[in-house]
Amino acid sequence: MTQMTSEVLLVSQLFLKGRFTVPWHQRYYDWTVEQVTELLIDLKEALDEDRESYFLGSIMLVAGENVWEINDGQQRLITLSLLFAAFGRRFARNRETDAGREMLALRVLFDRPANAVTNFDDATREVPRIEPPRQDRSRFTQIIRGRDIGTNGKLTSAWTEVALFVNAMGAHEMQKFFDFLMQKVEIGVLYVPQTEDANAVFEALNGRGKRLDDVDLIRNHLYSYFTDPGDSERRATIHEQLESVLSTTRTPTRSQEYFRCFFQCKYGYLQKKRFYRDTRAKIRDTGRRQSGDKHVYSLVHELANPASVELFRTISATNPSKGLLDAFCTASGTSRNKRNLPVFIRELGGYKVVQPLMFALLRRFVEAGDQHRRSVAKAVHRCLSDLSSFVMRVSFCEVKFEPSRLEPSFANCAGRITGSTKVTDLDIKTDLEECDDLLIMDDTRFIARLLDVQMTDTRRAKRLLFGINSQQEREGRAFDYDGCSVEHILPQSKTYWLGWTGFKSAGSDLRDWITRIGNLTLLGDSGNHARHRFNANFTAKKPVFEASPFAMTRDVAKYEDWTPTAVIERSGKLARAAAHVWCFSASDERYLSP
Repeated sequence: MTQMTSEVLLVSQLFLKGRFTVPWHQRYYDWTVEQVTELLIDLKEALDEDRESYFLGSIMLVAGENVWEINDGQQRLITLSLLFAAFGRRFARNRETDAGREMLALRVLFDRPANAVTNFDDATREVPRIEPPRQDRSRFTQIIRGRDIGTNGKLTSAWTEVALFVNAMGAHEMQKFFDFLMQKVEIGVLYVPQTEDANAVFEALNGRGKRLDDVDLIRNHLYSYFTDPGDSERRATIHEQLESVLSTTRTPTRSQEYFRCFFQCKYGYLQKKRFYRDTRAKIRDTGRRQSGDKHVYSLVHELANPASVELFRTISATNPSKGLLDAFCTASGTSRNKRNLPVFIRELGGYKVVQPLMFALLRRFVEAGDQHRRSVAKAVHRCLSDLSSFVMRVSFCEVKFEPSRLEPSFANCAGRITGSTKVTDLDIKTDLEECDDLLIMDDTRFIARLLDVQMTDTRRAKRLLFGINSQQEREGRAFDYDGCSVEHILPQSKTYWLGWTGFKSAGSDLRDWITRIGNLTLLGDSGNHARHRFNANFTAKKPVFEASPFAMTRDVAKYEDWTPTAVIERSGKLARAAAHVWCFSASDERYLSP
């Protein structure tokens, strides 16, 4: 029978139970200023409402040798310690009236006898009750001992917020708040004996109700392979490596995306709803075939490789750094190519479903030796070109882009590429064909589908038009994608249809013509004259089209009048141009003339 017990204590009683340490595998202090402020405001509201108690939630402690391990609750207990430290400093300045409260604050913060008579001036000799993770230990100790600290780090930001909050109080308000904190703030404590698996208990507690972040659960599982106290060097290494990943990716969402991208490259498709469980099962299966701890140690080293983290940042950032882009374009000989890596990243940036495959392909380039660097770069460029062509064609033709239909194939393809070292395996054409339900890889079918599309999504319309125009520019001019917009030649509003005499034979409802690709073009920021005179008729618009920097828009001005026939003719021209732009590597000799 388990020996776990639980109780509800005052926070002040909990601190007085002894000393506490944060296990080596726990994250560093990670609360944002917003989270700290939220706790302070909640406490203030409870005081102002004169509540009999304020419950701070539950924590988990593991019995250790003369010390309690905080397996869950580090952020709250350290934040509360900062609050007691801020009060202690204030009481030290008012020692004549607040000496008793100063002593209480000292007892909460330091492991000292009840009858000790020292004050905050002597705190340098006191032993803190809480020992945070190594990175935060020195700074935390300096704060509660009343020393000045630097300005960087989340712990410092939290202290600044807490100090401002306490220093803004008047003397009487401060005393009331401190007394409330000591006498009415409660916390639930689950005591777990050393004989129990604390990690399993942690997962069970946090797996109920609100779903715990998959990244934290995966980290927790990885740490479970290193429970031997004598393995402190490797434990510290993997902890620092994982913390560096979280620090570099910066946000929980981005960390989650990187972990899923990495592990899908490693193991193939992992369902998002079961990401943690499936990843854990894969790690366990591989660990059984190999030495478990050695496999996990190597896996963490690979996951935390700075080159891999930077590669993911490059393919997922809105403004990727030029280092990798320039190196790849130089090695693949595509620096002056209108279809190169920066273009692929811009086109695919909005589709997270492609991240594992892009990551797997580009990592082959990053890891290639000098002898094979050029051949790998050329092969990867060909694959990325095929991938971009496929995703763009699907997005243009589908009413709603459905990534769930493509994700298993893309992820499994990424796993295949990651598991191979042969340059000849850098070919994804067959993988794309297997998920081509729309048959858009065939140029004739793609053109036919594009002619029937009602392009109501302006983002997709912009990608289509921008890509086609970039190929039509003969002077190699580069345009700012964000600096242009989609223009409907026949206006969208029926208010202006009366002057468009070329559509008289099309009936009174012209909506069917508005979003056909032949009725769309590009304008710069200064070219869209959304006024009655501009939309009165085609003749009024032609001067603006003639002066446009975009080749496709200048071509519109060559029409004598704008009619259904002109829309159909131009739709066909743009559809054939799209087939030319977003072509496939095996179709090089079958390009259609735009």
